[in-house]
Amino acid sequence: MLFIDFIQFFFYIYCNQIKKAMNNSSPKKSLSLSGIVCSTLGHDYVISRKITNHINEYRCAQCGKEVTDNFNGNIENLTFKTREINTSLALFFQKKMRRRLPA
Repeated sequence: MLFIDFIQFFFYIYCNQIKKAMNNSSPKKSLSLSGIVCSTLGHDYVISRKITNHINEYRCAQCGKEVTDNFNGNIENLTFKTREINTSLALFFQKKMRRRLPA
């Protein structure tokens, strides 16, 4: 019985920590001149990383927003998941290109 109470206690603490983290993690947007310029005139994207011949990662020179090409050729926001996908794809592409070079 004591062991069950012990587990319930830690589960209760764990749930409360998750709730606090979720409440504190809400992004707070701050107004900056570069953000206003990008929202009115559009972003000035510069290639920050070349993944393959067709897929690149871009970063806005003004506000720092990061985007990438998806497999359809459209631009999408660069999230942790898409960054991992791009890293794996870049490693695969590099190995493929090394294999094609004549020895």
